[in-house]
Amino acid sequence: MSRLSYREQYAKYSRYFQNLRQVYEQKAEVKESIELLLTFLTISFFIVFALRPTINTITELISSINSQKEIQNKLETKLSDLSRARQGYTQQEKRLFLVDQALPRDPAPDFFLRQLEGLAATHNLNLKSFSVGESLLYGQAPKEIKEPRNKPLVAGTKQTVIAFIINGSFENAMEFLQDLENLRQIFTVETFSFGSGKAGSGNSTILTISGAITNYPLTK
Repeated sequence: MSRLSYREQYAKYSRYFQNLRQVYEQKAEVKESIELLLTFLTISFFIVFALRPTINTITELISSINSQKEIQNKLETKLSDLSRARQGYTQQEKRLFLVDQALPRDPAPDFFLRQLEGLAATHNLNLKSFSVGESLLYGQAPKEIKEPRNKPLVAGTKQTVIAFIINGSFENAMEFLQDLENLRQIFTVETFSFGSGKAGSGNSTILTISGAITNYPLTK
């Protein structure tokens, strides 16, 4: 009974595959569909392997582009910072001459003398004398050059000895002494003394001051 059932099933499936084969051979559209499907699968297989290097290259290019964008953003930030720094420098450029006057490259005692004369005139005082210790402006320093007793506060700076005498009223002399620190060129008072003298028919105060002006020579 089971053997008969097996034969019947075999005959049934055999007829099924024969019919399928006949359909495939007789109907062109079925044949073309199967061939098209096989062709598509074959093409897809080769496309995957053919495009794999290209896909990897595209991925690397995208990564490189992202890195370049990051670098570009950093450069733009630096350029923006430089632009702001330049604007700040331009705004302060007109005031840089004040630095040169406060700490000139050369001693410039003549510039200090003009300031001193102006300050004395402001306080109604007379500048009686003005002396400059031997100052090295060029060449080698002589052995007999006078040095200030106080050392420069800033390394690399030089000082030149200055001494002068003014006379006038005591009150004006005191105000003059206080305003010395407001001069544009840096001046360090080392000693000062008051004395008395005659001015016309009355007495006047004599103020003797010695100190040093500071300069910052640029070395090559």
